[in-house]
Amino acid sequence: FWAAAATHVAAVAALLLTLTSLVFATAATAAPTYPALTGQIVDQANLISPEDEAAILADLKALEGTSTDQVAVVTVNSLEGYPIEDYGIGLARQWQIGQKDKDNGVLLLVPPNERRVRIEVGRRLEPIMTDIMSAAIIDTAILPRFRRGDFSGGIRAGVQDIKNVLLG
Repeated sequence: FWAAAATHVAAVAALLLTLTSLVFATAATAAPTYPALTGQIVDQANLISPEDEAAILADLKALEGTSTDQVAVVTVNSLEGYPIEDYGIGLARQWQIGQKDKDNGVLLLVPPNERRVRIEVGRRLEPIMTDIMSAAIIDTAILPRFRRGDFSGGIRAGVQDIKNVLLG
């Protein structure tokens, strides 16, 4: 009797361990929930003033009209526990920023609750908008304004600098 009970307990424990592993594996591989692409600016975190949004849109349309490069700006409330690099590249891939045959998209990602900023760049633009250039824009145009509580102005200044770099 005891041997059969021990075997039964061991089988139940193994089953529970397997089910627990499956639950955690599924949670770990679940994709983040990205906001819908509704325009060149998706301000989920409500950081951008109407005046700055209009100015940013004008800059983005002028850039695309001149160079065909596409820039999207997104603010999100949360990265859902993902590193900003993974979230940013996943969002850029889902949204397919830039022209497919040119890979000429740039994504400015601002999750204010995470206190991070990221610029994702399409492969064709990487020689122009390098990691060093992206970091310089974040450090000199965006973050100083963020530190003063001017998120809208920081995003606007960042977009202006991105535009200037892409246009040479």
